[in-house]
Amino acid sequence: MSLLLIRHTKPIVEKNICYGQLDIPLDINHYLIKRKKIYKTIKQLNLYWDWIYSSPSIRCKFLALYLVKKLSIPIFYHDFLKEFHYGKWEGLSYNKIENEFNKWANDYIYQSTPEGESLNSFLERIRNIYIFLIKQNKNIIIITHIGVIRGFYLFYHNLSIENYFDFNLDYGEMLLLN
Repeated sequence: MSLLLIRHTKPIVEKNICYGQLDIPLDINHYLIKRKKIYKTIKQLNLYWDWIYSSPSIRCKFLALYLVKKLSIPIFYHDFLKEFHYGKWEGLSYNKIENEFNKWANDYIYQSTPEGESLNSFLERIRNIYIFLIKQNKNIIIITHIGVIRGFYLFYHNLSIENYFDFNLDYGEMLLLN
């Protein structure tokens, strides 16, 4: 069993905009360059892939649909693979929410964003999909967001929530868990 986690390619978003589940478009040039490299790397892994699971966000769907065509395997979209939900802050500039954001940042593990989620509740959501996918005992490609990938990384390595920000992955990069 292997899980190949792929972070979506670079989105188009103004600097200093708070987004998590906000559906934003991709930088098409970055996507076109990265998708070929991603496919080549997947082929070099020389594994049989059973399924693709993807976040339903548009920035994940492009790559998911490309890989479905190239690999001829089924795809499943799952809401649990969506990024952290910032609630009312989605799409706002950090300058507009700076005071509220700073207060939240003092207890982001357990305090939810306005109409959003806390890191703890987010990771509980991620833990549920992680356990579900592990139980499938299949080789699965997962196209998702950095927050979800960090969660999988924590669970796989049995790390505490305090280590959440210790791992990073650039746009269009991959992490193989097997």
